Amino acid sequence: MSNNQEVLSRFKELVVDIPLEYLEIGEEIMDEARLSLGKALNDNIYISMVNHIYTAVVRAKDDILVKNALLWDIQRFYKEEYQIGKKALGIIEKKTGVLLPNDEAGFIALHIVNGQLDEDVHDMYEITKIMQEIENIVRYRFKIEFNEESAYYYCFITHLKFFAQRLVEYKKTKQARRCFFESNA
Repeated sequence: MSNNQEVLSRFKELVVDIPLEYLEIGEEIMDEARLSLGKALNDNIYISMVNHIYTAVVRAKDDILVKNALLWDIQRFYKEEYQIGKKALGIIEKKTGVLLPNDEAGFIALHIVNGQLDEDVHDMYEITKIMQEIENIVRYRFKIEFNEESAYYYCFITHLKFFAQRLVEYKKTKQARRCFFESNA
C-alpha cells in the first residue's frame, strides 16, 4: 500500500471512529500551528494528533491522566510548539468542556514538532532524549548553568536539535542498509 493510500485509509477509520468535533479541533490546532510558526506542516500528523486528543479527552473523563516524562524538556527545547500546545488545551476545553493537563500540551507540541520534521513520534522521543543527555553532559562536565532565555542558549539548542536529528537519521539509515544486505546475502 502506498503512503497516500495508507494515510487515506487511516483518515477514513478516524472519521468513522471519532466525533466530528475532534476533527474540527485538530484542524483549528493545525491552523494555529501553521500561523504561529509560519511554516507548513506535514498533514500526516493531523490523523495522529486528532486520535491522540480524542483518546486524551476520553481518558480525562474517566479520571485517567498520563504523565509526560519529557514535559520539562519539551518546554525548554520546543518553546514555540509548547505554547501552541497550551493554546490547543484552550481550544479543546472550549469545544469539549474538558480541561486537559499541561502534560497534554507537551504531547501536542511533539506532534507539531513531528509535522515540521517529517519524523515519527518514536524518533522525536529519541531526539529529545539525546538532546537532554548532551545538555546534561555539557552542564556537568563544564559546570555551566544555562540562561535558557538567552540567544546563546537558543542557538546551542538549535544546533543540538539538528545534531540529534542527524544522529537518529544516520542510525535508521545504517540499520536499513544492514537489513538490505542481510536479506540479499
